[in-house]
Amino acid sequence: MIAFVNYGYMWRRKAGACGRDSCEVRTKPWYGQQRSSLYRGMMNLSMESKSAVEYTSLDGNSWLLQFGSKKVVFDPWLVDSLVFFSPWFYQGFKPLLEHFKLEDLGSCDLIVITQSLDDHLHRPTLRQMDKNIPVVATVDSIEILRDQLGFRNVVGLDHGEKVEMLDGEITLHAFQGALTGPPWAKRQNGYKVTVNPANWSLWYEPHADSPPAELEQIRPVDAIVAPVVRTYLVPLNYSLVNGGVHCLETAQKLQARQFIVHKVHRNRHRGFLSKYLAEVGTEEEFRQVISQRKGDMEVIDGPTGVSYPVAFYSSTVKT
Repeated sequence: MIAFVNYGYMWRRKAGACGRDSCEVRTKPWYGQQRSSLYRGMMNLSMESKSAVEYTSLDGNSWLLQFGSKKVVFDPWLVDSLVFFSPWFYQGFKPLLEHFKLEDLGSCDLIVITQSLDDHLHRPTLRQMDKNIPVVATVDSIEILRDQLGFRNVVGLDHGEKVEMLDGEITLHAFQGALTGPPWAKRQNGYKVTVNPANWSLWYEPHADSPPAELEQIRPVDAIVAPVVRTYLVPLNYSLVNGGVHCLETAQKLQARQFIVHKVHRNRHRGFLSKYLAEVGTEEEFRQVISQRKGDMEVIDGPTGVSYPVAFYSSTVKT
């Protein structure tokens, strides 16, 4: 049984300046074919005992995970544009930042960095963030974060290493993630993230690129955060970000019960490199593919900038 869930309102795209999107809101939310197991679980908990784990997409590789009073931000790019080498070569834009300010994020308890590249370790954003916030990152990001950007509490995780943060409320287990260089280069990080009070875990690798052996070591998880649109280099047909069926198969290998749509494809760009970037697939096409497959998986696709629940829990009940 596959259920589609969309909390809040869906965005409809409209072309904007510089190839970016502006957003307008549909008048009705779309809840798909049936109420979700999350909804049923919420109804089984009293208002006094219910707590939620909430996910918020911030477009691109950036997103929030909130539980209790804690707020964790992943790969924050929340100011300015994204530049590789120079604006002439590549300049990326986020539709979200037309309406969002860094101060809208509020206080933050933990920053997690998956890669040392600028679309994950975004220096203009990190320069403006509180340097007392602890950071978990790749080993090769430590010098940048601590010595160049001034963060005081930086934990570098190598593949296979784990760390508990926020007084043991969250555990991060690093595994081999995306290959962003030549075949002999060291892979970036992916993370298995476990929210310990909820006994709930997710798998996150922003490119959905991890060796099969790593999946076997990480599984099972409750959810994965993964893209549904493939981005590749033309004419090499070289995947930069996997999507679609590949990510669905990854979720099945990890025995995940939830697929949280990662909206990395909402970035817009210009410059020399952008002429050689292409995308395959849409969110709607992904819904059609997964609706034709048998299995017990919940696809959660919420609007950018809106927090929505992915798990409910109490001191005695896990849902």
